[in-house]
Amino acid sequence: MFRKLLFHSETCGFLVLFSFQEWLLQAEDSKMKTQELELRKCVEDSLQLHTILNRDKSFSTYETLQIKSVGELFPEADRLNVLLRGLDLAVREKAESSDSFADMLSRETLFDSNSEEELLIPCGSTAAGGTEIRLSIGDRYPHYLVGGTTGSGKSNLLHIIIMNACWNYSPDELRIYLLDFKEGVEFSRYTDPLLPHAELVATEADVEYGISVLQHLNEELKRRYDLIKKNGCKNLWEYRKANPGKKLPRLLVIIDEFQVLFHNASRGEATDAMLNLARQGRACGIHLLLSTQSLKGVDFGSLDAQFSGRIALKCSAEDSRQLLGSMSSNNVAASALEVPYAILNTSQGNMSGNVKFAVPEAKTQIMLEKLQAIAAECACRRLSTQTKIFEGQSFPAFPDERLFASPSDLVLTLGESLDYEAGVVTIVLKDAPDNNVLFCGTNEQIRNDFLEEIQMSAAGCGLCEELIYIGNTFLDSTSCYGRRIPVVNFSSTRDFIDQFKDHPFDKKRLLILDKTDLKKEIGLVSSSGFLGKQNEYSEWFNRYMEDANKNGSHILAFYDTMNRQKADLDKLSSFLYRIGFETSSNDKSALVGGFYHDLADPKKNRAFLVENESLRVWFRPYRK
Repeated sequence: MFRKLLFHSETCGFLVLFSFQEWLLQAEDSKMKTQELELRKCVEDSLQLHTILNRDKSFSTYETLQIKSVGELFPEADRLNVLLRGLDLAVREKAESSDSFADMLSRETLFDSNSEEELLIPCGSTAAGGTEIRLSIGDRYPHYLVGGTTGSGKSNLLHIIIMNACWNYSPDELRIYLLDFKEGVEFSRYTDPLLPHAELVATEADVEYGISVLQHLNEELKRRYDLIKKNGCKNLWEYRKANPGKKLPRLLVIIDEFQVLFHNASRGEATDAMLNLARQGRACGIHLLLSTQSLKGVDFGSLDAQFSGRIALKCSAEDSRQLLGSMSSNNVAASALEVPYAILNTSQGNMSGNVKFAVPEAKTQIMLEKLQAIAAECACRRLSTQTKIFEGQSFPAFPDERLFASPSDLVLTLGESLDYEAGVVTIVLKDAPDNNVLFCGTNEQIRNDFLEEIQMSAAGCGLCEELIYIGNTFLDSTSCYGRRIPVVNFSSTRDFIDQFKDHPFDKKRLLILDKTDLKKEIGLVSSSGFLGKQNEYSEWFNRYMEDANKNGSHILAFYDTMNRQKADLDKLSSFLYRIGFETSSNDKSALVGGFYHDLADPKKNRAFLVENESLRVWFRPYRK
């Protein structure tokens, strides 16, 4: 074979160079020595090499050819300086240019994609060759997990994904849910101008709110399944094919710092809701993209298999294993990354499936311009979405007074629920036992908000004839929707009793006790007399407490702490409704009848409503 190669080499365009070590000719291994000599003889007998060398008359025989290893010559200093300056200029221009991001969102691609089969979302380009990398979100890879340490560019990557998704797909093809649990401002960019694709933008979500969103999505999941099944189809793709005129857009749910949902006593509820979405969302076009800084301490095991798409930015070796596959994958490639690079893996963590890519910078000005272009195009096509915006700590604005109008029932309108629906929180007070309200909390501003709402509710209600206030705050008469409610102010409970002891129920009233000291003012003791002897004032007030509800009057009591309330009114059971705001864990436990059920929460400016010793809703009062 070697002779044949040598014989045909010149004709076929081959130049064969054969070399061997001289010491082999003196080696003791006769077999190796024989092989080397035979190969050398083949070369000596070959005319082709001799012919090539002899074209240059300086060689008389092949034996005069000597080959030396010579390294590449270093460039001259002047030439090297020119090359380095040129390289420096090119790198600076590339770093300062945002064309890579802007070019992704070219006018030609605006709303030109169809989500019938899948979503294809550009997110960067390969480190070698600059080939565009696109996330394939559909039946094969329905959900993605994204992770990276602080400063790795994770938020920037999310912006790239969101902007490219909404640029390529119209709201008829794609709707977005954005939840941010890290109390940041990243997603607030999509509220001004408003992203037309957004069903929800939650800039400071908390656990209770997040769970309510997952519950809403599960309801949407069921609605879609029923619709698809009703049309004799198995999945979204079949439904879209069978009903080309009926748009059923895919839903992309992006949750930043999702691990917060798994660090709460409600994690079981959150896990069940998310697992159901992950398992069944594929068929009806609901896709999850979960983002986190780290999976340390997160029980992701039950969800792990559902997230076939993985993206890791710079992170620790441990997080790289978990983010790209699992702890057993040993895929630590992301630990060696630097900004702006990331790794995409859709091969269950197999290192051969790693695709390294560069993520362009989503500059604020470019994002603003492109969001304006998206909004303008949607307005032109008359595409709109009723976007819900949840801003965490902010209070809902005081509504129109018509919301407080209730001619046939005594309704207290208290605020807006902290859930996806953001419904109005109300209490209907009936002429039945224990229809009273206890307020417990230390935040004075929230207390004032409740007093304002009580006045408006009383004025807007046709059943309340008068409002009695006992406390240090003077309440003015208030009108609501054309009706004015008279207010009688007292600084002490004794004064109230002196004036109304002979006709306590001649009118239907709301009695507000605002941080009163009933033991000091009227000597109120336990209704059983166990704590002391009753006097005429305490006896009258106990009878009033027992008879008020059946006569159409109700008691609204405000206290800073539950200990203060117990010293004042021992009959906690007289309050069917209890509202807590910024209270201690013990007080929260007392408000739900002594059973502490994970009501502690670090967030302020929120309240919870307990009805018949069961937590009904978290909410925030309206604020003027």
